[in-house]
Amino acid sequence: VNARSRLKQHWKNYRDIVYVAFKPVLLNRLDEEEPRMIAAIEARFPVLNISFAKSSASFVPFDRVVAPDQARRFLDGHCLDAANDWRDWPLLHRKQARRFENFERDELRSYALDSLRCYIERCVPYPAATEVKFWSVTILNETPHVFRVNAGQQEVFSLWIEDEVYARVLAYEKLSGKFFGPLYATKSFDNWVPVLELDRWLNKEAALSCRKLVIWLMRHTTPLNSKSHCPQLVRAAFGASTNLTSPY
Repeated sequence: VNARSRLKQHWKNYRDIVYVAFKPVLLNRLDEEEPRMIAAIEARFPVLNISFAKSSASFVPFDRVVAPDQARRFLDGHCLDAANDWRDWPLLHRKQARRFENFERDELRSYALDSLRCYIERCVPYPAATEVKFWSVTILNETPHVFRVNAGQQEVFSLWIEDEVYARVLAYEKLSGKFFGPLYATKSFDNWVPVLELDRWLNKEAALSCRKLVIWLMRHTTPLNSKSHCPQLVRAAFGASTNLTSPY
């Protein structure tokens, strides 16, 4: 409705906007016209709108890092066994130093690191290459959240305290006895799993459903919370290991 303020919101996340075009539309026709315009534009260009864009076959930035044939193999259940060398993010290291120091004293530290590694290994393609560009993890030093992983514009995994410690795992299907959904514009389901059961629960079937959601989100946009990404948390989860291939 307010084009100027909406454009400012976009510029906060997408600094590479060069041209902007407007189409006059009656106020009471905005809701029906928006998906129609997006569909017309998406026929020729990759679109970042999470609400209406389809998983486009067009080339998108994600394809520069994970080629379409590699993404298909990943979605078919194969592991991507190329070398994964974590890069340095000095600015993020400095920005997140205080939060990570607080996390180091958290009684849930071991649960958090084990569950984060489990999720990244099984659900994130080429994690070292896609880190920050397409996924991020934010430390939340306040309960009930411990940390949150975002892929594209959406939370996909977090550690949550409610009576006991749960992993909240977003996927396309209802995969657990305790779930909420459909959530967000992607119609994904929020599955709750006791953290001690995560390694067993996140088996091949569950991992593939999570991979499908993660790939879809990564192909549409860069993560909104990349500026709050904590590389120290990821490095602590993987230690000195560079072998990040999935067992699935």
